[in-house]
Amino acid sequence: MASNKLKPPKSVRIDFKPSPRQYELWKLLQPDFCPLYGAGIQQVLIGYDINRNPQYKPQCIKCLNQNLPQLILGGGSAGGGKSYLGSVWLISSCIRFDNIRAVVARKTLKSLKESTWNTIKLILKDLGLKEDVNFKINNLEGTLLFWNDSVIIMKEMADCLVLK
Repeated sequence: MASNKLKPPKSVRIDFKPSPRQYELWKLLQPDFCPLYGAGIQQVLIGYDINRNPQYKPQCIKCLNQNLPQLILGGGSAGGGKSYLGSVWLISSCIRFDNIRAVVARKTLKSLKESTWNTIKLILKDLGLKEDVNFKINNLEGTLLFWNDSVIIMKEMADCLVLK
């Protein structure tokens, strides 16, 4: 378990009411369910590469569909709830899975801190999680560490200028 001296909460219930469009995106983001049938996903051996390493492909247990999304993009105008949905997903993933590293990024750190990072902190508060008890924020490193050693990292996406 965690070595960071943070404590797991007694219970966490993630309960939000996404719009129909947000719900479609939410289903696609679930790592262990087929978005068509809600059934589990299994890794199926499909062969071996030239170095004899096994190669696997995800497959729905119920419908045997292997055409599962590997890259999921959300778009639309401002105010559609993309940041909120993404923030809930990041937090729920960090709660469900120990020791994962997740990244939340925007063009600039300034825009990230003024928007999505505040949304993440608001969601944590709404879930009843307490700073320095269940999670710890390091503003210098731009990280949010959970009791189970999962972490959300802030990253800036702005292009770096190369001077010649």
